[in-house]
Amino acid sequence: MWTNMYMETIVLRRVYPIKPKTLFNHFDDYLAVSQFSESRRKHCLVLYRALQRYGLYRNYEVTFESLNPAILADFERFLRKEHTFFDENRVPTAKYKPIFDQFPECRTPKPRGDNYVKGLLVIMRTFIIWANKTGKTKNNPFKERQIKECVYGTPIYITDEERQLIYKTNLSSDKRLEQQRDIFIFQCMIGCRISRSAISTFLKGYFFSRCSPNRHWVNSHLSGNRNFGLSDFLKIEWTQVILPVRQRLSISIW
Repeated sequence: MWTNMYMETIVLRRVYPIKPKTLFNHFDDYLAVSQFSESRRKHCLVLYRALQRYGLYRNYEVTFESLNPAILADFERFLRKEHTFFDENRVPTAKYKPIFDQFPECRTPKPRGDNYVKGLLVIMRTFIIWANKTGKTKNNPFKERQIKECVYGTPIYITDEERQLIYKTNLSSDKRLEQQRDIFIFQCMIGCRISRSAISTFLKGYFFSRCSPNRHWVNSHLSGNRNFGLSDFLKIEWTQVILPVRQRLSISIW
């Protein structure tokens, strides 16, 4: 009995061999075990799909073992020029259409900025480091290819009047721009550059309850499902809380 079962197992393995996990299978596992914010997860998936399209574009299987500094450089060039594979109507060219149809994006790729491309490469490097630490691969092509630091422009200082002018500008025709404006105004008020998810977290339960001189107002306005908007935020008297808020944010976020 045992011999027959053993032989059946051997035969099944020969006929239906278990396929080893691909790099993308391991990427799925990486996303599953990592506690990323929704924004971070979306950026990871942008990289995920771009790698898939790159493999089809180059007719090349992207694996841990096949990655090397030259491939990383070629992939970076692909990220920078992918928008050129679309015509003026943002329709993929005949050659690129089957690739983009198979692994599409919700938005047609636009020219990617230098810092954005570097950000995607940093995500990829973090994934490779995770794969090294968890024994998925011993290869790390980033040891031989460094990612240059992001370059930001010279800070421009605005007055309180200019800030208020930006805040009061009607951007209702472009919800995405309106959202970015609100985040910018919030960052101006607290003197710290943080993400929307971090803003929501702090608004709804952390620094207001500890720093605000008017806790009763805060608790009554942040309880339940009420959306706490920027206009509500600007009603708060900030003269007594800006410094401790900046200190707490610096410690908690960075």
